[in-house]
Amino acid sequence: MRDKKIRQAFPNQSRYHRLDVEFDQAEPRLDDTKTLSELKSKVQVDDSLSTAIDSIARRMLASLFYFELESYQRK
Repeated sequence: MRDKKIRQAFPNQSRYHRLDVEFDQAEPRLDDTKTLSELKSKVQVDDSLSTAIDSIARRMLASLFYFELESYQRK
């Protein structure tokens, strides 16, 4: 989950967000479906993620209002 190659590829990318959760033991495998409920509950109670999630939500909402002018006609 903490991929060093991704961090190296996007060192200062503002559109790239990591939502890291701290685990008491080793991180679960991504294909381990038995740990999904535990992961979900950890995310819900982790207050450190709320700032990042708020930022992501604002950016997603702002992206809904993106538009381009098809043409510009000066009169």
